[in-house]
Amino acid sequence: MTYDVLMKKPRTVSVPDYLWERVDAAVASGEYASVSAFVSEAIADKCGKSWELLFAEWDEELGPVSDEDREWARRMLSDDR
Repeated sequence: MTYDVLMKKPRTVSVPDYLWERVDAAVASGEYASVSAFVSEAIADKCGKSWELLFAEWDEELGPVSDEDREWARRMLSDDR
């Protein structure tokens, strides 16, 4: 998850204990790097992921897009095909 890259500022929230237990378990298992990463993804899922977040996740999972791939995409999307 790209939480660290996109972090804006800390917030304080109140959440029932039974939910925190699930969050803590997900973090402890390594599914999420932190509570903040879990909460950030949950909010993004609820609100709909932004393109910025989606592309950042793709870069993290697959690596950045190569210049060759960018050029191919430009050719495919151009009117000159």
